[in-house]
Amino acid sequence: MLGIDAGFRLVSNIDSSVLPPSFLVAYHAKSFGDGLERLIRFKSLCTPEEIKTEVVGNYIKLTLCWTYSQEKPPHSLADATFLSIIQLGMQGGGKSSLKVKLMLSRPVHQFSFSCLQEGIQWNAPENILFIHETELKTAFTQFNNELTELLDKALKDELEKQRSELSYSAKVSWMLRRMLTAGRPNLKNVAKELAISERSLQRQLLLEGASFQKILSDTRHQLALDYLKDPELELIEISYLLGYEDQASFHRAFQSWEQQPPTKWRKMHSVFF
Repeated sequence: MLGIDAGFRLVSNIDSSVLPPSFLVAYHAKSFGDGLERLIRFKSLCTPEEIKTEVVGNYIKLTLCWTYSQEKPPHSLADATFLSIIQLGMQGGGKSSLKVKLMLSRPVHQFSFSCLQEGIQWNAPENILFIHETELKTAFTQFNNELTELLDKALKDELEKQRSELSYSAKVSWMLRRMLTAGRPNLKNVAKELAISERSLQRQLLLEGASFQKILSDTRHQLALDYLKDPELELIEISYLLGYEDQASFHRAFQSWEQQPPTKWRKMHSVFF
């Protein structure tokens, strides 16, 4: 399965001191519950899935769904999302473990989950994270009201800006960056998210001298170069992050972009990283 362990690897390498604003605001919230609310609200700036919440007894139940597809999010994205939330609760509250129940539909992984007081269920029918209500009340050690208010405003402005000021080519490129890990994004889904018909979107792109397929290829190209600069990412993981079905498809695309395989490009440019 493509990139099945990518989520574990990406989260394990997260440095909370260099987080993007949409995550940073959560770490400086008043409590775990406050931080989680902000993370859910601004997550669309980073990834193409939605987090749905539901109260089940003494727990808050979190489930994932694609913004642009009826398909279930892949294992790696579920891993990364839920583990990021668990890490938020632990690091934010200065705790070594949390009272949570994690269910993953993927096979067993040899990752250490001693931080989960109630363990983990593998090969579950659905990806679900249950957080006990008492955990959400945990005060965060780095709470900064002025900073969270400042970041809240900046993130709200960014959401509005991305919707109103960008050219359609830029909007499509931005949407594709969010949607690529969901698989192969198509014109229909992008047009739906931009609240415009497919025909109107194609016409707007044509007026700007662009096309959907060209923007998709260019976006993948730029992201590929960025990902290859990270020595921690394997080629199979980069293929997954770019929305390719397999590593061979990524190799063919990269060969057409740079006239050389990605392994050679990475080796030639590693001296500059």
